[in-house]
Order: sequence, then structure tokens, then C-alpha cells
Amino acid sequence: MHARASNARLRGNLAHRPHADPTDDRSPAAPDAVAAAHGERVVAVLREHIAASGGWIPFDEYMRFVLYAPGLGYYATGARKLGPAGDFTTAPEMTPLFAQALATQVAAVLRSGTEEVIELGAGSGALAADLLVALDAQRWLPLRYAILEVSADLRERQRVTLAERVPHLLDRVVWLDALPERITGLVVMNEVLDAIPCSLVARIDGAWYERGVCFTGERLAHVDRPLPGGPLRVLAEQRFPRKAITSARSFPRRKRSLDRSGMHSTAARCS
Repeated sequence: MHARASNARLRGNLAHRPHADPTDDRSPAAPDAVAAAHGERVVAVLREHIAASGGWIPFDEYMRFVLYAPGLGYYATGARKLGPAGDFTTAPEMTPLFAQALATQVAAVLRSGTEEVIELGAGSGALAADLLVALDAQRWLPLRYAILEVSADLRERQRVTLAERVPHLLDRVVWLDALPERITGLVVMNEVLDAIPCSLVARIDGAWYERGVCFTGERLAHVDRPLPGGPLRVLAEQRFPRKAITSARSFPRRKRSLDRSGMHSTAARCS
């Protein structure tokens, strides 16, 4: 009965998804007035932040700002992100079958003696709720289900989802602000790596550079700067094969400007 209900829910969600038209090359719809005004505020505050940082910030700092800056970042505002009314969806939002399949492996790990599950970036909380339900049915609940969530808005949505769907298991759930130094447990994450701020480095003609962001007039641009010694340089040297050749032809050091129409080359300097 439960499987039939899950399949019905999946079919219902798929039915509401518009079919892609390969001949439709229209640009995405323009943001509404509220979204456009918010975008202008983000750009204005970002400009001040970059100016206060000397006119250039590394890419990971830029990514952290536009995604998580309090009251400004994409994941730090109240607009709905997931589901039919949001910007995108993920498998756990469409059906509990995803969590049920995952629970088989999670339960196997828990049986080996692990007592904690840590989910990184739990979105709306749908995966956590469905996974706890599935593990409860298998009688292999973790003693603690920890959620690492840096977005206050998403954290609150997760609390609401779990309180509505698994109120009897809510006492097992805790929220983390950062990864613990040591983890003894099972780590779960779904479509979260693309939302983790990362550094960008390049080796060009044997020299190391870090890619960052600055303003060139009214536009944002990617600009490379020499990468000094330090942890990032050490990590880059460890990760990149020493014999790999990255030439100016294969990895051009061009500045790129970002605006609503996409990426464009620009020769302008940081302003």
C-alpha cells in the first residue's frame, strides 16, 4: 500500500512538470519587480564589500556572499527555492522512494555499529523526514540525526517539515553550524556540493593563480591574481599533476564579466 501511494505521488509530481520543448530557445523569464529590486540590493552591497576588500575578492568569498550573506544571499532569503513553487526541485522533493532506497544502505551502515547520521545541506527537510520514516520502519533509527545547515531560513523550514511529518522523532534531530573536527557516523548529502563555496586556481605557464571577482565599471568580472604560498597553494600543488601542462592557449587568462545575459569577455580593469 505504501509503495502504491509513493508511486502515485511520483506520477502526480511528474504530471505537473512542463515537458521540455527542444525547439524553444526563449531566454528565462525576467525577474519580477521584487526579485529585481532584491538583485539590485545584492549588487550594491557586494560592490561595497569588494571595495572594502581592496577591489578584489577570491571566488570562494564571492560565492559565499551571493549564496549565504544574511538577508541577501540566495539561500538566506525567504523566497521558496525547492518544489513546484520554487526555482528547482530534487528527487527527495518528488517522492519518498529516493529516501526508501537510500535507507537500505544507511541501515546496513547503522547495523555495523554507527549511531549517528549527518546530513549536509538538508534543503526543505524532505529527505531527512522520509529517511527517518524508512529507517523507523526497518527498526534501525540512528540515535542522532544531525543536520549541517548554514542557512537560517532553510533551517527553519527543515524544523517545520520534520515537526509536521515525524514529530515523534524530532528529539533525535540536532542542527550543526559547522562540521565537527571528527566524524563518527554516516554522512549523507544530496545535490549539495554545488552550493559549497570553493576556491578556483589555475596553473598557467608554470605559474599559480587564484581566480577572484571584481567590478569593471558596472559589471562583475573574473580576474586572476598570483597565488602566494599558503594552504591553498599547497593543496593545489598536491591536487594538480606536476606534469600536466596548462598553457595560455588551453586555459586563457581572460577577464570575464558577468551580467544577466551571461558571460562576456572584457579587457577592462578592476575599478
